[in-house]
Amino acid sequence: MLCERRNLCLPVVRDDIESVVAGSMRAVAAGDCLFLEDEAFASLYAVRSGAFKTCVGTPPQRGRVTGFALPGDLLGLDAIDAGLHCCQAIALQDSEVCELPYDQVEQVLAASSTLQRRFHQLMSREIVRDHALMRLLGQRQAGARIAAFLLGLSERALERGQSGTELRLPMSREDIGSHLGLSIETVSHVLTRLRAAGCLRVRLREIDIVDKPALRGVAEGLAAA
Repeated sequence: MLCERRNLCLPVVRDDIESVVAGSMRAVAAGDCLFLEDEAFASLYAVRSGAFKTCVGTPPQRGRVTGFALPGDLLGLDAIDAGLHCCQAIALQDSEVCELPYDQVEQVLAASSTLQRRFHQLMSREIVRDHALMRLLGQRQAGARIAAFLLGLSERALERGQSGTELRLPMSREDIGSHLGLSIETVSHVLTRLRAAGCLRVRLREIDIVDKPALRGVAEGLAAA
């Protein structure tokens, strides 16, 4: 039986719908691990709702945050080569994923050039994000890192058809700091300065981007925060 929500996980060729992977839905409670570092790889996971952080190191909840997965993202790509997950994925809030057994994914990709192209696009997007993170961590100024991070979240929200200016962050400031190589105090201090500069409105995890050009200037090092 095919998953009734398959259109949201992998694109479907109308004339080839029966070849799409029969994914199964899986609920993951906030704080629980979807998979662990060095765990054997068997499936990819399409995030349907909620959010996850990926991190390395032990214990899992205190590891270095390497990224955030939001609805529409695919988790598990890191494990395809070695057959082991290179990180752990932890739910930031009650979440739901569609589990896609990779042996079935391979069969579908072999049968559909359209799905192959889409899958390669997804992998390319992950590589681009990794490169963007490297550039981000290369920024010396904490303000530039945080501004670029928020702009990245804005772009991802727009891709999902959501507001690019009204952000509801699923991650804590501690997680943001771990991801960007900053302390939680620095993250809070920079957000306060960006709010004072008129770039943002900040209410706990609710952040409204008020002046995107100014925020972009901070991200590009053209203005201080």
